[in-house]
Amino acid sequence: MAQCELVAIENQLEATEENLKIANEEIYKYKQQIEQTREQLQQAELTFRHQIAVHEKNAQHNWIKTQIWDREMAEQSREGAHLKQTGCYGRKEAA
Repeated sequence: MAQCELVAIENQLEATEENLKIANEEIYKYKQQIEQTREQLQQAELTFRHQIAVHEKNAQHNWIKTQIWDREMAEQSREGAHLKQTGCYGRKEAA
């Protein structure tokens, strides 16, 4: 009976070792997946930061353009008002 118990314990030990090996392989696989996910997240964050920088630059450029256009429109409006005042509006000068 002792021999039978010893064989049963050895079989149980082998099964436990096999289960432990499988569990360690799964742990390694999950750690790799976690690392890959972290890398993907970092890459996505860098991509988003770059896109934000590009959009901020474009927004600033557009703001500057509107300031220039506003200034030009105001200048043209002043020139138009001046021409109306001086009576030169719509006349061609004789050559």
